[in-house]
Amino acid sequence: MPLLRVIGLFLLFLITGAGCHDNDELVATHSNAGAAGQAAGEAGGPGTVVSLELTPRELSLAAGTSADVQATLVPSVGTTADVTSEATWTSSAPGVATVEGGTVSGHKRGTAKITVTASRLVATLTVTVTEATLLRLSITPPSPILARGMQEQLTATGVFTDNTTQDLTKQVTWSAATKTVASVGAAGLLTAVSVGSTDVSARLGTTSATTLVTVSAAVVDSIALTPPDPSLPKGMTRVLIATATLSDGTTEAVSTQAQWTSSDEAVATVDSSGVVTTIALGKTTISVSVAGVTGSTSVTVVGASLVSIGVTPAASTVVKGLTKQLTAMGSYSDSTLLDLTNQVTWASNNNSIVSISNATGSRGLAATTGVGSASISATLSGVSGSTTLTVSAATLVSISVTPAAPSVAKGLTRQFTATGTYSDASTQNLTTAATWASSDTTKATISNATGSEGRASTAAVGSTSISATLSGITGATVLTVSSATLVSIVVTPATPSVAKGLTRQFTAVGSYTDASTQNLTATATWASSDSTKATISNAVGSQGLATAADLGSASISATFTGVSGSTTLTVSAATLVSIDVTPAAPSVAKGLTRQFTATGTYSDASTQDLTTAATWASSDTTKATVSNAGGSEGLASTAALGSTSISATLSSITGATVLTVSAATLVSIAVTPAVPSVAKGLTQQFMAVGSYTDASTQNLTTTATWASNDSTKATISNAVGSQGLATAADLGSASISATFTGVSGSATLTVSAATLVSIAVTPANSSVFPAQTRQFTATGTYTDGSTQALTATATWASSKTEVTISNALGSKGLATADNSYSWTSTQISATIGAKVGSTTLFLIQD
Repeated sequence: MPLLRVIGLFLLFLITGAGCHDNDELVATHSNAGAAGQAAGEAGGPGTVVSLELTPRELSLAAGTSADVQATLVPSVGTTADVTSEATWTSSAPGVATVEGGTVSGHKRGTAKITVTASRLVATLTVTVTEATLLRLSITPPSPILARGMQEQLTATGVFTDNTTQDLTKQVTWSAATKTVASVGAAGLLTAVSVGSTDVSARLGTTSATTLVTVSAAVVDSIALTPPDPSLPKGMTRVLIATATLSDGTTEAVSTQAQWTSSDEAVATVDSSGVVTTIALGKTTISVSVAGVTGSTSVTVVGASLVSIGVTPAASTVVKGLTKQLTAMGSYSDSTLLDLTNQVTWASNNNSIVSISNATGSRGLAATTGVGSASISATLSGVSGSTTLTVSAATLVSISVTPAAPSVAKGLTRQFTATGTYSDASTQNLTTAATWASSDTTKATISNATGSEGRASTAAVGSTSISATLSGITGATVLTVSSATLVSIVVTPATPSVAKGLTRQFTAVGSYTDASTQNLTATATWASSDSTKATISNAVGSQGLATAADLGSASISATFTGVSGSTTLTVSAATLVSIDVTPAAPSVAKGLTRQFTATGTYSDASTQDLTTAATWASSDTTKATVSNAGGSEGLASTAALGSTSISATLSSITGATVLTVSAATLVSIAVTPAVPSVAKGLTQQFMAVGSYTDASTQNLTTTATWASNDSTKATISNAVGSQGLATAADLGSASISATFTGVSGSATLTVSAATLVSIAVTPANSSVFPAQTRQFTATGTYTDGSTQALTATATWASSKTEVTISNALGSKGLATADNSYSWTSTQISATIGAKVGSTTLFLIQD
């Protein structure tokens, strides 16, 4: 055996023998602090190997959830130690998953490596974070109450493990516990079927939600009136029937329980049972209300209808050969009487005794042809009246002309009557049978024409004798002609309707007895019966000009020389004159919206916001559309570059403006990653993505201007080819911003302590003799370029058992070869965490 080997074995014997009595002290020397040291001590002997194990070794989490990982130190011999709370935990991707005290929390889809350090040992596990999973469901509205037959849209909202929510209405499976009470469609549309309550559920996978639905009795949905829009004669009554349609589609008569109203009781009234009574020509709206629901119909009042016809004179006697003028008087539904002589159809039941004329100018004139009686009838629109006419053979004794000595204004006419007295003391109207004459036709003439017999027409001021002669018998009277007088004043226009705030010019025209007319507008005195509704001017230059002041009616009259004429002016609601759309000619970036406002100007100079009432339109919907939906009326949404006319229309009045759609503009910049942590000395590439008004995005990394708010902590490049590349300079945080066209976005970069990059073991490739020692040194190089002696902190190892290397305090890195020649070389390694440095130690052969 070589001498050096013998000496080595001897020294090994001395060392081993000396250590046998102090085994516990050696274990303490080789153990680490804390639980690691305890585990090594319990292992019972120098050179105990300790490993760090993680449970579980791999982990999969849904975003928003967390799980616990246990870190355990395991000695080669002895009990294990739980070091979860003492270990140092780090995540390679905090945006994906973070770890604190062994609790791993998933944030977004991806993978992250969790590194655990305890007692200078390092272990890792991979965490896979999946999409967030459904946590619970909720149904809105909660506990809805519907009337039978009504529908309501239910919404199912899912809450996920990452605290986000999502509308799952069309993804869930809907069901009703009692389908006879309520049904629910696949899209969540709830229909009330019958009175009661039932649970309605929404289910997605194993997750469900339930709400209680209550169905009440059907309610009134609408009311219809029959007959619809009737046209009724003035003075008539008509019963309207109110029928309610309920929410379940059924109908019900509600006339007696409804509240009835008329919009214009001057035209027609309505009682509590729906009986309409017409009063005057015009139109009114009859409304009926039940349970807050209103129905209506329009009632038009037309001319009164004919009720009966009275024929006069009644049961008269006429001398044979003479004529008798009969008159037909109509009684109408509004209690008025009207002479219908020239409208009716006349008939005699015995034309051999009396015939009666239907010829124009002589209608109702009975001619006697024989002695006896005949029934004379007058018929119009299916209504008839009659009288009996008796023809006698009496002879004429005298004629009386009436009226006696009348005075008639020039231009007027006067009807004279010739009454014959017969031998039997009877009298007979001989007006149409006698021959009439005037003694001075320059003053007045008198007619013998059929249909106008005895009618005198005045011609000049003065007097004349008017006579009637029949069968040699004459009667006469004196007619005095006076100056022409004002007879009537006609105010026009007749019954006009004027919008509040407007004016209306009235004209007064006087008619005189001589048939002349004269414009009296400037000379008459004008008056309004209600100046709160309308005023009328008597000022020079504006006589007869009415101004509408308030809703309602006023009688407008013109008076001159004691004669008046009038008409009714109705003041209606102010009318829309124009619509102004604002803002005027705006320019909006593509993808944005713009709210427009419609302001109406009315005839009374008032204005009103018509934004929600007007109908909006865009002349070019490829450029922009404008909403008519409830809650967003007038909101324009831009679609493409160009111009379009935005208009608002109400009651045929339109206002418009031009909307110009400009190019989409940058709204925001997102800088990613958002909150990265980088070891001192390393770099981090940032990306800037711009979001535009039209929802498009663009990578602005190379065009934005990058900046760091603290260049002592981190700098960032704007150089071509490395824009957005940040370099960690010192521990702390810096805000990294990207700016483009005045819009900025930022992220926070945290610079952590420099991390170990590599370990160099020296001396490199050294050699020893058997039983000889060699001291090795471990030097670490860090991310910031600094170096550090790691000999005392590294864990040392030898690849050959013939060479041991110390991990004991005071001798760490000291390698000792045994006294054999059974090996040629060994790998000496120093390990810290996941970093390993090594060199080769060769055996010197003799």
